[in-house]
Amino acid sequence: MGYTRSGRKQKYYTSVTYRFIKREKGWYVNASVERETPKVGTSNLTGLIGIDMNAGFFAICEIDRFGNPIKNWSIKVPMFSRRKDQITASMSDAIKEVLEYSVLVHKDIVIEKLDFSKKKAQLREQGPAYARMLSGFSYSTFRQLIEMKAKKLGVKIVRVNPAYTSQIGQMKFMARYGLSSHASAACMIARRGYRFKTEKPKYNTILSLPKNLNLDQSNFQKWRTITTHLKKEYLFQDKIEILKADR
Repeated sequence: MGYTRSGRKQKYYTSVTYRFIKREKGWYVNASVERETPKVGTSNLTGLIGIDMNAGFFAICEIDRFGNPIKNWSIKVPMFSRRKDQITASMSDAIKEVLEYSVLVHKDIVIEKLDFSKKKAQLREQGPAYARMLSGFSYSTFRQLIEMKAKKLGVKIVRVNPAYTSQIGQMKFMARYGLSSHASAACMIARRGYRFKTEKPKYNTILSLPKNLNLDQSNFQKWRTITTHLKKEYLFQDKIEILKADR
């Protein structure tokens, strides 16, 4: 079962090949089915959907074709003190919800190029207990499930460089659009799907900026310097509260 570009369900039919095998204890039948993969029914013409995977939930942000957020929400995915099959079931349900919405609005989905060690380090900012909730199993399961399910539904998955998406989202879009820190990261992930130029850092922020910031560097290099500095200067939640007031 797949979906057309108009969002209607579409059945796919295929032939079945049977092979009869005679062995000592009797006859055996092997059936082979050629699986049809539905054509991609989503695009980036009217916008994209970004997913920021976190320990215990997904943050999702839908943007228009200009990169502006138009909708954001979160889906709980319990991971702490749960069996692997329970995590898989919760994640499967959450992914299905996002994919069905993607089919409805005909938009591709953008995710990070997964690097488990870097994601764990990023989550550690929010506290070691929070980082411990995300395991290598759940991270690899997310990648496998979303790619498999998306292929079945004809949804295109775009993978992008996750570097500094959280920091850029927090400093550039969180207060401007009234987003949470995680929704702003999802917004940045979605924007990366359009390959926009790296956003210029916000210099008139009430956060302290590094004294050695070289304004002649590329925006990407500046964000690297700023991110390293802010991790040393602020606790995660303190930084978020300050940025919420920095309008």
